[in-house]
Amino acid sequence: MKTQTDKRPPKRHKLALLTFVGLLIPVYTIPPTLQSALPDHHLFSVIASVGLMVVFMSYLIMPLMNFLAGDWLRR
Repeated sequence: MKTQTDKRPPKRHKLALLTFVGLLIPVYTIPPTLQSALPDHHLFSVIASVGLMVVFMSYLIMPLMNFLAGDWLRR
């Protein structure tokens, strides 16, 4: 049976740390990859890079990070 303490949101500093760790690989891989694929379209590659990072963070990386660090987040 769940208690009232199970419904507390995770601490902000823990979420910030997970976000930081989750962004490391996409920030260092996606922009250079798109820039080399589209060398003449800097603005488009920046917009596409940000869009891809937002999608990856929202639907892939953060759910995985929350699953893997779930116990630590809720302590």
